[in-house]
Amino acid sequence: WTESAFKKLDALYGTYRKSATLKADYKLPRAVMTNASLARIINSDEVQSKVRPARRQARNFIKKKNPLVNRGAMIKLNPFAAVQKKRALKAASNAIQKRKALYKLAKE
Repeated sequence: WTESAFKKLDALYGTYRKSATLKADYKLPRAVMTNASLARIINSDEVQSKVRPARRQARNFIKKKNPLVNRGAMIKLNPFAAVQKKRALKAASNAIQKRKALYKLAKE
């Protein structure tokens, strides 16, 4: 960056003391707040006396459980599901035992 470049920028955009010469009615933007201690301003008694009280915490909602994955949720929806599950397990174990018996007979 050279001195002539800075002079050109000052002519184009101006400075805080003088406005731009190459642009019509252009002034550099200034900071809106001179004191940036925003936390101190917000927590001041003057501001806190005017704001509404904080809302209470929102309720936590229970996450929905998938009844096809969660057995307890399925039983809650369909109490007969427990009986069906036991019958299906018993039928599967009976089928395995029959298959083993047939395999034994075929081997002999």
